[in-house]
Amino acid sequence: MRRTLRALSGAGGTGEEANQTMGNAVIIGILIIVGFFALRSALKHFKGEGGCCDAGSVPKQKKKIQDARFCRVIQIEGMHCENCRNSVEKAINELEGAAARVDLKKNTAQVVMEKEIPDELLIRAVEKAGFQVKSIRPA
Repeated sequence: MRRTLRALSGAGGTGEEANQTMGNAVIIGILIIVGFFALRSALKHFKGEGGCCDAGSVPKQKKKIQDARFCRVIQIEGMHCENCRNSVEKAINELEGAAARVDLKKNTAQVVMEKEIPDELLIRAVEKAGFQVKSIRPA
């Protein structure tokens, strides 16, 4: 009976090797699961389906202004991807009489307006989308 227990528990007879092997298997399993979810998240990010801002897919908003009389250029900090760009455009386009076009490379939004909108409202819209305004100037 003792020989059977020693054979099952490993060479040391205490079960330490069996416990260590089981622990390693659990750790490897956890790492595989974490790696799978990380890879899946990265693929979604690169497809523009989520990512850094966790906004999900925000459809691109096109808004036309019939009689653009005023224009502002907003320097924005914190945009990283298409979802960020779409979030800023959507937030500004929700303002009546304003339409925005965001340039990710320059980190700017060009806003055309039918009527003059106070800079504070434009800043508040960008901040509502989760970004910081570095500066705002006439175009």
